[in-house]
Amino acid sequence: MATQLTWQEIPRRFGSAAWLLPADEEAAPSRWERVRFVLFVIIPWLALYAFTSTLASHGTKFSMPFEDHLPIIGWTALFYQSIYVAIALVPWWVRTRRDLRRLMISSWMSMAVIFPFYWLVPSSAPRRPLQGHDWITQVLGMERIAFPPIAAFPSFHVLWAVFLARAFRPRWIGWTYAAVIAVTCITTGQHYIADVLASMVIAPAFLEPERTWRMHCHLTEWLTTSWHKATRNARQDGVREWHKTVGNPQGMTGTSTGKPSNSDFRN
Repeated sequence: MATQLTWQEIPRRFGSAAWLLPADEEAAPSRWERVRFVLFVIIPWLALYAFTSTLASHGTKFSMPFEDHLPIIGWTALFYQSIYVAIALVPWWVRTRRDLRRLMISSWMSMAVIFPFYWLVPSSAPRRPLQGHDWITQVLGMERIAFPPIAAFPSFHVLWAVFLARAFRPRWIGWTYAAVIAVTCITTGQHYIADVLASMVIAPAFLEPERTWRMHCHLTEWLTTSWHKATRNARQDGVREWHKTVGNPQGMTGTSTGKPSNSDFRN
């Protein structure tokens, strides 16, 4: 029988990390809970990204041929880069402990999955030439220098925007902001279309970690049950075949008792 660990049992089983999470309630987060988000989410993310940037200088471009000819719309970089400010400030403007708790869990789960994927499947971001000499273009150029064109598929820019969207009130503002970030990933030439679409496809799995965990438990239980059933049937088939081979009385006559057969008397 498969042992199923429920989502509610995780903090009890892994108590060493449970204290990092705010309580699952509608009360406002404490100052220390907000600080913990910076210490245990933002800083680890920056460290993982810095480590990832040292592994490879190039990777697969998940692009379509026409994308290399798309124009760069410089002023959209203001929206694209606003995600950095939003991430830094989110622990201070999020309203409830439940929202901050979900944001931390979603961030941890996505980092645990996406960064190893970056290491196993290196990907490259586009680097279409910048046009213009205005300050917005210069800021975008500085970002290109600071962040190498790697770890592009899927786009963590979009994932962060989706995670933050759930904490906005009203919600439509958050989802509008996430859509703007997704579009500007392409208009600034920082991501390919596939990078953005991949993030949108996988985001729900991180956005609702409870549901993802339940699906994981059901899948694990089904695989375990199927494995036990298959091995039990194989074992039973093997026993039956063994009995047919060595347990047949006709096959044991004469050879096992040493009695002569009828052909010996005839000879």
